[in-house]
Amino acid sequence: MKYLGALKNIARTYLLPYGLDIWSSEKKGRLHICYKTAAWLRGLIPSPFMRAPMPKPQQVEIDTIYRLLQQFRLSVIELKETRLAA
Repeated sequence: MKYLGALKNIARTYLLPYGLDIWSSEKKGRLHICYKTAAWLRGLIPSPFMRAPMPKPQQVEIDTIYRLLQQFRLSVIELKETRLAA
């Protein structure tokens, strides 16, 4: 892939400092859960839950993604609503 090196460089520069290692093998299984959680935190979908047998998002994931979205100055749902999910 022609742009893979550039993509990894961008990830190293902009994502790793925030704790987002998208190529981490232990996190790959939860990547879709994190995407859905981020969409929910932005208010784009009504719920972060996926169908069984997929696990629910962990509160630490919700808190981390919420904090990162705020740092990037993106609109998010109310903080109190995030406690209802996990």
